[in-house]
Amino acid sequence: MADHTDVSLPPEDRVRALTKKGSSVGVEMIRMANTYTEEGSAEHAFVLYNKYITVTHGVKQTYSQ
Repeated sequence: MADHTDVSLPPEDRVRALTKKGSSVGVEMIRMANTYTEEGSAEHAFVLYNKYITVTHGVKQTYSQ
């Protein structure tokens, strides 16, 4: 995968790489929240789920303007 910090790449490729990297953050947040749920740590899971909702809602709102 291309690195978004590689200045030799065209801007389109850098943005594409950064988008892929950013989308993996949400997946990791959900994975960790599920792990917390399985371990019985509802408070930690709740916090992560809410952060995920906040982050994804903010992104959708930004692109819809």
